[in-house]
Amino acid sequence: MKGLARLGGEVEGIARKERSDKGSIKITERDLSVLRFIGEQYAVRQDQLARLLKRPDLGSLSDSATRAVIARWERAGLTESRKVIADEPRFVWLTRRGLDEVGLAFKRWVPTAASLAHIFWTNQVRIHTEERHPSSSWRSERELRKGRAMQLISDQHCHQVDAEIILREGVVAVEVELTSKSVDRRRSIMAEVAKRYATVWYFAPPNVAALLDETAGSIDEGARVRVYSLERVA
Repeated sequence: MKGLARLGGEVEGIARKERSDKGSIKITERDLSVLRFIGEQYAVRQDQLARLLKRPDLGSLSDSATRAVIARWERAGLTESRKVIADEPRFVWLTRRGLDEVGLAFKRWVPTAASLAHIFWTNQVRIHTEERHPSSSWRSERELRKGRAMQLISDQHCHQVDAEIILREGVVAVEVELTSKSVDRRRSIMAEVAKRYATVWYFAPPNVAALLDETAGSIDEGARVRVYSLERVA
């Protein structure tokens, strides 16, 4: 009887364990891919997330389906989200657990209102590039900064580009410029970056793009620079 009682207890314990496991959050390959994108880019706006979740097909996941994915990730402790700017969709970013889950050794980061416009447009450039160059690889600012932290101090004075795109033709530096810098500052940064990279792509609002075009025409390495309006990736 004691043996049966012990066996019964073990069976009952197994049943209890099965019940406690029921309904646990399952992470899919698609989840891991999109979560890694979010972690590399700092954060992603909900409408961009809907587009990423639809891949490899073009278009966007429905708003309700996107919200359901965000809710599932948050229940698993992988992401946080909030509406930072009142009239815009919410942004999603990874928690410490989320970063660990996708193997990203970055510090935990929480968005501020001032950072979001640049993050949004850099995301747009990445999405646009990856859809048109499926075989390309993207190295984010976050990855590049971490790499530079491991280099010699003398390298720290180089201007940090917003991303690198690895194409078959070579490495392209990406700069997203939302506001205009002084003429001297524009020339200094552009010349330095163009010396380090064979190709530099600038993305900017039309008024800023016009100034960047002028600057490219005034430096020796200007032939390496391509300036695009952000309307191209909107």
